[in-house]
Amino acid sequence: MKIAIVVQQYHKRGGVERHTVELVQQLIKKGHEVHVFTSEWECSEYPIIFHKIPVIKKPSLLRVLSFAIFSQIVLGKEATSFDIIHGQGPSFLRQQDVITAHSCHRYAVNFLRKTGNVVEKARKLLNPLHYVAFVMENYTYRRHHYRRIIAVGSGVKKELISCFAVPAGEIVTVPHGINLDEFNDDNRGIFRHQVRKMYNIPNDYFALCFVSNEFRRKNLEVVIKALPYIRQQEIKLLVIGRDNPTPYIRLAKSLRVEDKVIFTGPTLELNKYYNASDIFILPTRYEPFGMVITEAMACGLPVITTNRAGAIDFITNGKNGFIMDNPSDYKQLADMINTLIEDK
Repeated sequence: MKIAIVVQQYHKRGGVERHTVELVQQLIKKGHEVHVFTSEWECSEYPIIFHKIPVIKKPSLLRVLSFAIFSQIVLGKEATSFDIIHGQGPSFLRQQDVITAHSCHRYAVNFLRKTGNVVEKARKLLNPLHYVAFVMENYTYRRHHYRRIIAVGSGVKKELISCFAVPAGEIVTVPHGINLDEFNDDNRGIFRHQVRKMYNIPNDYFALCFVSNEFRRKNLEVVIKALPYIRQQEIKLLVIGRDNPTPYIRLAKSLRVEDKVIFTGPTLELNKYYNASDIFILPTRYEPFGMVITEAMACGLPVITTNRAGAIDFITNGKNGFIMDNPSDYKQLADMINTLIEDK
């Protein structure tokens, strides 16, 4: 089959992007001809046919809006030549066959408005990017510009039904898959030594792992606030991602735990960092799925997350991890970490 995949960026530095890369590779392995319509991409060993979508890179509002508009123009010229057109979320495309709904933006923003503080509520209310996303979701879901929707979790399916009255029979739930050739613990000893040597972490120290490109929504603040309550002193927190660390460095200093926190920046070798760690932590306020959770589990780590993450379907509370009811309860988080350390 000749398949068109539409995604803003084609690389492995984010959950949606990693999912798309794996999907494309598997489709090619099955003998399909895959065309990727994107604004930027990284070189691939697979025979992918890339189509450049021009975008206005800054500000982010214009980047999202210009991609939505120009992808329709570029793809529209060739749409009838494809057997399947698969979009990664809502857009202004008129002829998508399949959409993977990685989240429901309207539900997420409304939920975070209700649960956030005054400043966060104002940010959500005043950020024009959210309104562009709302328009795209309305255009896609209410006007039925799709044949089928893949929801990455049962929560996303419920949100689409609630917010846009999408018929349940038009949504199929398919959780993100994990590449077990990449995410496993086969080389745990080697990766543990490599990463710990890079950051001067002694082998007998306990390492916590936090992965996100959105520190506020994933609640890094709560993880740092939990550190003073962890009984074991020989501990390090690896913070992996490309968000701004400055306010969290200040927080760590105010709590006198700055020596326990290491900001690594982003990496394309997450599997190595999971294997160098002992516990994965993501006390997220809202997470449609959370590939990092299942990736960490595939590498053999116990996980601590919240009941607001879609991937909790794979966690048996108290067995292969813990599920927090309140994402802001840093003392409960510390208790869970203490339990896992003592049970190791």
